[in-house]
Amino acid sequence: MSSLTSFQRKIIYLVMIILLLTGLSFLGRPAANVNQQGKGEGRSRGGLLSQIREENNIAATDLGVLDPSGEAIRVATLGFRGVATQMLWVEAEKFKKKKDWTNLKATLNQISRLQPHQVSVWKFQGWNLAYNVSVEFDNFKDRYRSVIDGLHYLQNGIKYNRHDMRLVWDCGRTTLHKIGRSDERKQFRKIFVNDDDYHEELAYNSELAERYGDSSLEPEQRDSWLVGRRWYKLAEHMVKTDSKTEIDGIGEMLFYNGAPLALIYYAENQQKDGKFDKAKQHWAKAEKEWRQFGDRTFDTEWEDTSASTDDDKVYLQIQLNRLDVLQEDIDKWLKELDAFDPGLRDRLIAERREELPDDQRAALDIPAAERDADQMMLASKAEQAIKVTHKDVAARVPREYRKAAIDVARNINSAEISSRLVNVNRNIVNYESWLNRTIMEQDSDALEARQLVYEGDRAFENNDTLVARDKYARAFELWDVLIVRYPLLLDDGTFIYRLNEVIDRYAQILNQLNETLPEPFILQEVIDLKEAG
Repeated sequence: MSSLTSFQRKIIYLVMIILLLTGLSFLGRPAANVNQQGKGEGRSRGGLLSQIREENNIAATDLGVLDPSGEAIRVATLGFRGVATQMLWVEAEKFKKKKDWTNLKATLNQISRLQPHQVSVWKFQGWNLAYNVSVEFDNFKDRYRSVIDGLHYLQNGIKYNRHDMRLVWDCGRTTLHKIGRSDERKQFRKIFVNDDDYHEELAYNSELAERYGDSSLEPEQRDSWLVGRRWYKLAEHMVKTDSKTEIDGIGEMLFYNGAPLALIYYAENQQKDGKFDKAKQHWAKAEKEWRQFGDRTFDTEWEDTSASTDDDKVYLQIQLNRLDVLQEDIDKWLKELDAFDPGLRDRLIAERREELPDDQRAALDIPAAERDADQMMLASKAEQAIKVTHKDVAARVPREYRKAAIDVARNINSAEISSRLVNVNRNIVNYESWLNRTIMEQDSDALEARQLVYEGDRAFENNDTLVARDKYARAFELWDVLIVRYPLLLDDGTFIYRLNEVIDRYAQILNQLNETLPEPFILQEVIDLKEAG
């Protein structure tokens, strides 16, 4: 059998390539509007691959804006988009090390065109520009511009990922952290308020303007804390109104506490800037929104290894503001359970105590403060052995009450788990401390104390020691009253730290005037708490 000539093989290969490309073209044919004769405009669903993408909501046009230039670049990679992207990431790192910012930005732009629907690309490189690159500049104006470049990068990514809230939420976080809390926050916040180009571009960007539903911000609304809050609220709005948007990569509680915390920091920074005319109004709004956060229902999961439940994993909905209500329910149901057979719980404990080994019973009889290490271990084992659960009590009540008792025991277990979950999550978001703070800051004595400290700081900076001393001394008298009125302030580490800074400045002034800190000092407990760590 004679072999094919080289030319014939080439022809065969060419025909096979054409057939393969034709098939792929047919399968991947995009959906499009078509003019059907006599029927007006219709719609072609495109090829099989296009139909699958459309059915699963993963078509490029469904994910976000379709960029023709980006599509052309991806086609030009001939299927090696992953390789090309990896090479560009390597190049970007090289330009970053060389501090070649122009080429770095150009490379990042190419990366985003190759992977426009890869949210992690926009997230990482937006963070890279705002956090890593910005600190490389010596001038604070250049650092600010790099932060804005990072925000622009994140905002561009939103256009290509319209159903993903992560980039929107990151815009809020970056605005708050880098403009409002960085070392250069005083300079950054002033520049940000007057950055007409940034705010006008933000307002007139078609994709964002449609979601915001308003025009450019007035100067008094441009504070970084308010703008960051708007981003957070936009992310919340997306989750609420867009069925394709889910909270992804962020804890639900962290996601929803951003906006109210932004209001709290806004009120705080208004006072730091010496703007006291609307301070009470700002704190009242912050309190209202923080309480609304506490009223929000969150889905939680509890890993319960105690003997009081049948299942290890419990799924419950909780509200941070319902702790007192839960405790009232627990107390009510405990009384109801014990009423089925008064004294039963104590009798069960006594029975189990009698069954303990002698050494464990003896360890229990020793006061906790007097036990040595071995006795503490024995007592711990004993306490676990004599523990009586609500289920145990329900199982031993008279038979005619048993079914009702079991239902009550279940109610107590559920409420106790909910109470523990609420406590854990309140601690995670520092809920009680922030609520106490928003209430306290509206107090007329607190408003006056803040203003006195502000005026004292200005006098201290201007070496007006007598005025600074008197302002601080009067403020300390008010803080002493406020601590009695709001005792939770002593559990607020940030409050203790900042008040000690004022006390240190007061001590410096007294030293300059050849005076000493009065003993006992009016806020000695605040000093003691700092020294205790």
